[in-house]
Amino acid sequence: MITNKRISLLGVLLLLTASGVQAASEEGEQLLKSMQSAVHSLSYEGNLVFWKGNEMSEYHIEHQPGQGNSSESVIQLNAGNAGAAQQQQFSLVNSSSLRLPAQQVYSIDVGQDGQIAGLPCKVVVIRPKDKMRYLYRYCIHQDSGMLLKYSVMNRQQQLLEQFMFTQLTIGSTVEQEAPVVNQATMISTALTDDQEILGVSGWDLSQLPAGFSVNQVRSIPGKDNAHQIILSDGLTFVSVFIEPDNTANATRRKVPPSGATNILTVEVAGHTVTMVGEVPNETLYAIKKGLRYVAP
Repeated sequence: MITNKRISLLGVLLLLTASGVQAASEEGEQLLKSMQSAVHSLSYEGNLVFWKGNEMSEYHIEHQPGQGNSSESVIQLNAGNAGAAQQQQFSLVNSSSLRLPAQQVYSIDVGQDGQIAGLPCKVVVIRPKDKMRYLYRYCIHQDSGMLLKYSVMNRQQQLLEQFMFTQLTIGSTVEQEAPVVNQATMISTALTDDQEILGVSGWDLSQLPAGFSVNQVRSIPGKDNAHQIILSDGLTFVSVFIEPDNTANATRRKVPPSGATNILTVEVAGHTVTMVGEVPNETLYAIKKGLRYVAP
């Protein structure tokens, strides 16, 4: 028989555990917020390696903040003779990994201490609550908030994408935080009059995977009745390109998967539909399953 004393002790332990989880989540969120500001407001210079899929690139990065403006210089170090002609492949201030996650579908944990490029950092882990998204791991310099290392992993703990500073000098801070757009603000402001295109074109996207919603709808320039629908769960984005098959310029995007990015092209009701995003393949299939054409 379980006594009242044992039940009371169990209740205290559960309460302490829940309090610890909540405190860790709040600490992790504060670290992520300081990271969002630091990459814009700090001056810094260093070298980093960026690994995506089977490709590894080395960059030298310099950032100078400004009042309302900042400058970022990124030079690829291992580009060879074609380096000058190559398009910049990495940007820290424009990185899509710097958003706060929606706690509906992600949890935030604080992990162990680390050391990157000779600087101490605290590990923050963003864990998915389902199989529709990836796990994200950050190592953040606590004194400055600077992001020193970033990793994306699948459910099998396989590394898909990563960047890490190998040398970094952190300078002064401009006392003006970069604007941080959370998911709710981003979605509510992005849905402009272009949202009507979704209804006019006859597409229903009401059966999306949990956490995803329509962030923006754009017409594809130079193509009749062709649209790009941008979906988001707050942390990652999926682009859905829809083009009628009966037009001469209907195209199939044959971009190979790379790192955390997957792509799926299917035929739906006489249209070529291509989905691209940093999500597992099963998420793209779930989006396709919920994509319905309802002719007006």
